Amino acid sequence: MSYLENGTTLRSEFREMSPKGHHAEVEESEVLSHIAGKLGCDLERASRAFNSMRNPKSRVLVFDAMHRQWKGCDWTPTDQPSSQQMLRDNLRHIERKHSEIAKQKRNIEANMERLLARVERLEKMANEYGSSDSGDKPSKTVDAGKAHEALMKKCWQGA
Repeated sequence: MSYLENGTTLRSEFREMSPKGHHAEVEESEVLSHIAGKLGCDLERASRAFNSMRNPKSRVLVFDAMHRQWKGCDWTPTDQPSSQQMLRDNLRHIERKHSEIAKQKRNIEANMERLLARVERLEKMANEYGSSDSGDKPSKTVDAGKAHEALMKKCWQGA
């Protein structure tokens, strides 16, 4: 936790910061000039503070990808329509994330089913190989290795 000279933290100072743009050129960055003005420091120190606050672990400043601006983690618009629009945007974002996760889950389940089917085929082939013998295990490891190789080749071709 970063304490400032006046005893407050960066979180308490910037959690309600209104959306501001950031530019690669330090002198043109709206968010860095705001931080520098509020902390009473130069742009280099403001840049370090910005990097600290935008870190995903601290999440003091969050990036609004829709508007391509940085804002405080607890910032909400002051007027009702804008506040409701922000909530709708957040809801849509959550719905999109949910949809992506559901798609990934379906893909994982399909892969699991394919793998289980492949394991069942391998077990069946191994049982058939084991029962086709005269009951004795192969006497030579070379024969067993070739049989295993043929079994695996057949399995991969069937997949």
